[in-house]
Amino acid sequence: NDGKTALEEYSLTLDNTSLIKLNDQEHLKFQILNLSLLLLSIILLIYLFLRFNAKKDQEINSITNYLEAINHMNYHLSIDDITEDELSILKNELYKVTIKLKEDAENSKKDKNNLKTTLADISHQLKTPITSVLIILDNLIDNPDMDITTREDFLRDIKRELININFLVLNLLKLSRLDSNT
Repeated sequence: NDGKTALEEYSLTLDNTSLIKLNDQEHLKFQILNLSLLLLSIILLIYLFLRFNAKKDQEINSITNYLEAINHMNYHLSIDDITEDELSILKNELYKVTIKLKEDAENSKKDKNNLKTTLADISHQLKTPITSVLIILDNLIDNPDMDITTREDFLRDIKRELININFLVLNLLKLSRLDSNT
């Protein structure tokens, strides 16, 4: 009671309309509002973080699917959704590498077809001089009494055909070195 009287001397009371109690109630409301805003901000930040990570995961998944498609020889990439973030730059670089790999694969295929055609052509060209040499040798063997000038002409023809065969064999060797990258 003495404390109550002392407060009343200075016009302070502890009833519900007192300024101290009103100030305490306002302070409590302010603290609750601050905590609510802090909690709401934390929830919003967590939501934005999770959404950002989900988007990045989706982009990484998209890039992974694209790489799997490349492994199955599907070289099509949609570049409509490319932006300026790191994953889009990565996707753009993958697109460039894909185009380069596709061009290299096509060039390699063309080179192999050209090599195959050239080898077939050289093989066919080898048959002609070999056949010619065999016919000339048969003539020389079957005609032991052949005229000497004709015999010399036949021998020159054999030499020329052997030079042609040697040239074609050297070309085959060069082609095989090219094919084995030596």
